[in-house]
Amino acid sequence: MSSQPSLVPSETVLIEIVGGKMVIAGGNQFSSALSEEEDWQKAVQEVCDATRAEGMPPPDLALLFFSSDHQPDAKSIVHQLSEQLECENLFGC
Repeated sequence: MSSQPSLVPSETVLIEIVGGKMVIAGGNQFSSALSEEEDWQKAVQEVCDATRAEGMPPPDLALLFFSSDHQPDAKSIVHQLSEQLECENLFGC
């Protein structure tokens, strides 16, 4: 009988909520936010405020998703989000 690779990590991962953000043991952090604001500038501000606490370092990676309604403003959205988060790696659609 051959052994199958495990899909479950062999180590326990501890996740804790600190200041409204999820923190993984070892210092890794992640956060997420959703805005239903129709005005893209207000939506970007709302998402940035919700995901980056004051004094936190810039994220290594940001993932951005927005509806096709905002497609005409895509370049501006990406620029403003990247500038506010100070993020060098931004992916999305």
